[in-house]
Amino acid sequence: MVTRLLVIAVALAGCKWTDFDDLSDETWAKATDRPNGDSNDYGIAVQRGARAGTSGGTLVVLGNGSSVYSELTYDANGNAKLAPTEVKLESAFGVSSFPDQPLLLADPDSDDVSISVPSGGNSIAVLTGSHTLSVQQIFGPNAPDGATYLKFDATMGSRPLIGAGSKVFGVASDASQMHECTLTDETTQMIAVGALGAAKRTPADTTETVVVWTKTGKLLLYAPTVWSGTISGCTGSQTLAAGADTGFTPGSGAQIFTVKDASGADTSFVVIAGRKAGSGGVNDAGARIAVYDISTATPTLVGSPLDKDGLHGMALANFGANTAFAAGYPTAPTGGVTGGVVEIFPVSTTMGISGSPTLTLADAQPDEGESFGRAVTAMSFNGKTALIVAANNEIFAYVRLTPLYDDLRP
Repeated sequence: MVTRLLVIAVALAGCKWTDFDDLSDETWAKATDRPNGDSNDYGIAVQRGARAGTSGGTLVVLGNGSSVYSELTYDANGNAKLAPTEVKLESAFGVSSFPDQPLLLADPDSDDVSISVPSGGNSIAVLTGSHTLSVQQIFGPNAPDGATYLKFDATMGSRPLIGAGSKVFGVASDASQMHECTLTDETTQMIAVGALGAAKRTPADTTETVVVWTKTGKLLLYAPTVWSGTISGCTGSQTLAAGADTGFTPGSGAQIFTVKDASGADTSFVVIAGRKAGSGGVNDAGARIAVYDISTATPTLVGSPLDKDGLHGMALANFGANTAFAAGYPTAPTGGVTGGVVEIFPVSTTMGISGSPTLTLADAQPDEGESFGRAVTAMSFNGKTALIVAANNEIFAYVRLTPLYDDLRP
């Protein structure tokens, strides 16, 4: 495993570095190659490990070929090393491979992550934990269609909620009871889950509302009590209202992100993002990113949606005092090759998502087929926010260092 310090290839449009504090000043890209191991497709998904910290940071990385869970630990200077926490998922849990965009989520209340993945035999494996993983099985569906962490009870931490077909499944810490609920629209017709999210409709809420982007393009809201249903029935399985028609049918890998305020608390705004259903590849059909307000029972579009082909890696994060959406386009041209880029779009609760990126990130020496931006996330690094970009068998960490390199930054 080799770590390299790179000059960042950045294009700026109508902003200063200081508009995104944690991507400013002494920001450099640290590139870490695939470590020696069984995975020959390293970096298919990335997610933050440690939720917070004042020195360094931790990153969870999934690899395909032979499915592997691993962690990179970063010291305060941005140097990465492979932690001794690797898990070979096929031998441990029978998970032979990951889909194109695995559902890898971070627990908002702890350092845990959750992976929802097909595991054969008409079942879904839900793997949760930090540094190590435990498994619970959902029997019946072949694959998950969406996943989120949900705070369904004011006295308890957030728990994974998995969507498959018309049902959601609540994953408890005790595997003795798997909670199941069939969701319906305002006419009591069963829906088809395309993506799941969770957010508070008002600041005073002690629980979160379930947000569902259906495969027919509706954005619907459900009471948090759908988590605590049982196999024989549940409460709140009918949507709160008719919902909003997004005019876009999401395909696999679609996600719903919760916009956080400066303190990290939920707002009533969510960002939906995904490729259009029916696309055979990242360039075959359009993709959409849009901001919605869920403070009323029928979500309201904020501003205009952003439609742009090729979306794959996706992350929403606060950089300093600003909220931004990082969109990975791994087949975008750059440097004369198809190497991939990541574009940073400002997000506002009054204007929605910007129609133009303020930053474009790329490898300064891209390779053909590098797939820079195949996965994107944000992690805590030295108490700030670091942007992480995955390429084929390489991880780029945009970390903020000491003033040593201040006069050399772009």
